[in-house]
Formats: sequence, C-alpha cells, structure tokens
Amino acid sequence: MKFEDYLIEREKLYQLQKEGTKEEKTLLMASNSLCGEVGEFANVVKKIYRDHKGNPSAMKDEVKEELGGVFWYVGFVLKVLEEYGIKVEDILDYNYEQLKARYNLG
Repeated sequence: MKFEDYLIEREKLYQLQKEGTKEEKTLLMASNSLCGEVGEFANVVKKIYRDHKGNPSAMKDEVKEELGGVFWYVGFVLKVLEEYGIKVEDILDYNYEQLKARYNLG
C-alpha cells in the first residue's frame, strides 16, 4: 500500500474508531492505545533476544504486526492533535530545538 493511500484509509478508520468516544477522551484513548502497542512491540523484541539469540528474522511477521499497530496509533495521536489545533510541524520544531540544545548542535 502506498503511504498516500494509507492516509486516505486512515481517515476513514479514524472516524469509525473514535465514534462513540467523548471528544475529551480521544487524546486519552490515543495515548493509551499507543503505549499498549509499543509495549506489545517491546515484548516481541524481548522474545527475539530471549528465544532467538537476537535474530529478528525469527519473528519478522510479529515485528511487522506490532509496528503496524504502533504506526496506526501514532497516526491516531496526530489526528487528535490536529483536532486540538496543534500542528505536527510545531511539535517537530520544538523537539528539534530540544535535541540541538541537548547535543550542543548550535
């Protein structure tokens, strides 16, 4: 699937997923869901090192599945931020300035 197509489908799925959720709780739902997916990904990574001597190809399908969930909820969080009037560029700029200061990149 092309990224542009994913974004179009994401919009449809986002609207369906947030149906019935009170507006003030969409950010909570997005952040908790993202944390859950990141935890599931971390668990797969643990199993790669514990059970497969660090060989990621042993659990490639599981990695793809969990990273797909992470990717989805990153997109969900970004959609919620849009609804709150927070631009992604503002977040990126702020983060970049923090990183420049942390690593003395002037």
